[in-house]
Amino acid sequence: MPDPASNGNGRHELELAQPKHGTRGTEPGPRGCWAIKHSGEPCGAAARRGQDFCGAHLGLGVAADPRRYQPLATAAAKANAGRRAQLRASLGLTRRHSTRDLLKAEVFRERERVVAAAMSPIRDSGLGSVARHRAALELLETVEPVTKIELDVELPVDEQGVERLSLRELEALHERGAF
Repeated sequence: MPDPASNGNGRHELELAQPKHGTRGTEPGPRGCWAIKHSGEPCGAAARRGQDFCGAHLGLGVAADPRRYQPLATAAAKANAGRRAQLRASLGLTRRHSTRDLLKAEVFRERERVVAAAMSPIRDSGLGSVARHRAALELLETVEPVTKIELDVELPVDEQGVERLSLRELEALHERGAF
């Protein structure tokens, strides 16, 4: 009876290890894993030390039981999406792909340099004091604009105008915010 490990001409060939997932390729992928993915491409992952395959094709970690880890991955994805949404809301980003939102996000990333650039005219001793004061006032107006409220109120005006109102009536109008 012929030996099952024999190739028919009397020589014995070693049986090559097979991956737990996918199939073994004829040569290693770019980083050493010998497995062929389901798509037919060689695996691009690094092979584990002393092994022919990466951890996923050996069935280690998540690859050992993907169904067990799937709910954990879903929960983590939801948590990450919530954190991203909270960050977008705190930055005031409403449309994720508008130029303004991209600029806001970039300004947030570079906030220390943006603040330093905004403060540079104020700190520049080469500028005159008037120019530094103007820069400071413009920066304050930009950062914390003055709130202005206008109110239009019809005053009881006749031929004599407001002069006919007593001091008390004028103060009452003032307290109500009429002027």
